[in-house]
Amino acid sequence: MTSSSWAGSIPQHPRRRRFGEGSRVYDEDMGKGKKHKKAKGPKKECCKSKPRCKRCPVRMLAEGRLSPEDAKELFRSARNRKQAKKEHLAVPKG
Repeated sequence: MTSSSWAGSIPQHPRRRRFGEGSRVYDEDMGKGKKHKKAKGPKKECCKSKPRCKRCPVRMLAEGRLSPEDAKELFRSARNRKQAKKEHLAVPKG
């Protein structure tokens, strides 16, 4: 056997490099972060659960995260109006 380095005989992946002898193999794509999914809007109907879910139209209305156009459309449903009334919220007319 020759006295050549063991790492030199391994074929290298085109996207990977070695940093020094005996070090770990690092991928060039590492650390770029995860892709974030687009946030979903409010649900069409309130599920009546307690505590309220994050996408609940009643909760979003109370927190001020619901646009007036969306609120008018969502609170046409009697079920949503009833839940908003229980929470003592002003339901937009529409």
